[in-house]
Amino acid sequence: MNASKLSKKTERYFVYYLIPIIKLRRNNMLLFYYLLIGILGASWGSFLLVLYERRLVGQSIIFPPSHCSNCSTPLPYYCLFPIVSYWSCRGRCIFCDVSIPTYSVMLEILSALFFLTIVPTTSPTPFSFICFFILSYLAVEDVAVQSVSTHLLIFPAYLLVKFNFSWLNFAILLILTFLLFNNLEYLACFQKIGQGDIEILLFFTLLVGAHLTTLIILIATTLGVTVLFFTKKSIIPFIPYLFTAYYLLMFVFQ
Repeated sequence: MNASKLSKKTERYFVYYLIPIIKLRRNNMLLFYYLLIGILGASWGSFLLVLYERRLVGQSIIFPPSHCSNCSTPLPYYCLFPIVSYWSCRGRCIFCDVSIPTYSVMLEILSALFFLTIVPTTSPTPFSFICFFILSYLAVEDVAVQSVSTHLLIFPAYLLVKFNFSWLNFAILLILTFLLFNNLEYLACFQKIGQGDIEILLFFTLLVGAHLTTLIILIATTLGVTVLFFTKKSIIPFIPYLFTAYYLLMFVFQ
């Protein structure tokens, strides 16, 4: 299928299927609401996959723009819609005809299902979305290169202290800020557990308190030890387990 035909096919898809759904929003806002949540979830899953693949090879997540990993041809807009584009392209690059990995669309579907499961039942605030996006970003980055951009935490940490001020929280914010802007990985205390892990734990302390942070450490450690036992690895990235433990604690155990 050439590019012009695919473009027309994608446009017809939106005209014949999505526009009628959008028109139903006056009579069925719930359907429109779920559609938006699914698109957001699939888009975020697609972004995390791009983040992982680019971090592995040391590329920026912004430049170059989205392109085929085989022929490096920049992808047109009609190839960038999550899930839909995979089926429209029949699972192949429209330029070099190389198969697109099935796991890419599966990740988009799973991410969409995750959002559709969590968002309607918890009604998260914009701040909750910000925390989720940052924490999931850091978790994937840790898996890819074991080095994380924890400076992204400074803005939500500041908001947490601003709207829930206490001298203890203020002291934690000062410690977190100092760590975020100073690389202390050479210290002995950061040889077994990374500085990024400590920064995440300080952020969780601001977010949910010391008691729940202790439970997060317990769950994350249990998950990590289990993985180490079955994979026989000597070291694993810990932030993904902290991320998983936090959301298990928030949405499953409560």
